[in-house]
Parts: sequence; C-alpha cells; structure tokens
Amino acid sequence: MPPAVSAWVSEIFSWGTINLSVAFLSGLAVGLLVAHKARGPVSSWFAMLPGLICHELAHFLVATVTGSDPSPISLFPKRIKGGWELGSVRFSPGWSTAGFVALAPLYLLPPIAVLVVHEFAKAAAGEQALAGYVVATLIWGAWPSGPDWKIALRYPLGTFILGAIAALLTVHFLHQG
Repeated sequence: MPPAVSAWVSEIFSWGTINLSVAFLSGLAVGLLVAHKARGPVSSWFAMLPGLICHELAHFLVATVTGSDPSPISLFPKRIKGGWELGSVRFSPGWSTAGFVALAPLYLLPPIAVLVVHEFAKAAAGEQALAGYVVATLIWGAWPSGPDWKIALRYPLGTFILGAIAALLTVHFLHQG
C-alpha cells in the first residue's frame, strides 16, 4: 500500500487518542449487514432511517441554497414504476445547479459521518455501537439514487465542477506526506 494511502487509512482509524472501539466497529458492521440484507421497502426504510433523513435533507439544503425551489421532504415509502421510493425532495433543476443538488448526499454525508466518529470516540460502548450503526446508515445514504444520477448526468455542469473539485482534493491529499 502506498505510504500516503496507508497514512490516510491510519488517520481514519486513529486520530491521536481517538481509536475506533470494537463496539463502534460492531455497530458499523451490523448497520452495513442490515443495509445489505433488508428486504422490502418498509424494512429498508426503517433500518436506514438516519441515513435516509440525512440524504433527503442534503438535497433539500443544497436546493435551498442554490435557489432550486425545493418541495417539502417526503420520508414515506411509496410505490413508483420499477420499485419503491423511500424518500424524496422535488426541486427545479437549473443547468448549473442540478448536479450540486442531485449529488449533495455524496459530498455532505461523509463529513457528517466523520463528525459522528469523532464525537462518539470516547463515549460508552453502547453509544459507540449506536454511532457505528448511524455511520453505516450515512455511508448507505451518501450514495446517490438512480434518479439522482440521472439528474446529475442530464445537467453536467455542476456534476463536472464537483468531479473536478474531488479530483483536485484527491491529488492534493495523495501528494501530501
């Protein structure tokens, strides 16, 4: 493993005196397992509710900030053509803002997950296990849905700008150390 990647992985799992506990990692594993095994809209919705709320809130906040006229957040599963919609936020996509709104969970939820890890690093084991579960739902919720990707690709300017920022940050962090 390249030294920069090794250092990055080490930093994720240990920030000086902050170490991820077995309780946290257990909660994370349970959350990821539940996300993988949940079948049906109700069980998926209930199991991933913290990540779902943050996913839709990310769309809503970025749509509000970019003036994309968001509708109220819907957090109830409903049947749609080809499957189920677990939550939604409708907005008016602009040619320069739609990519930012559609991919908002992808760039907002990982930093929130890192904050949860940091805040609960020294908590009691039960709280750490719960934090691990919440982080798992945030990881699940960070990935944009199929409709999110369609919007992002239909309006590529904001998507391209986000990709360029991500590429620059990746190069910057890989070349440190």
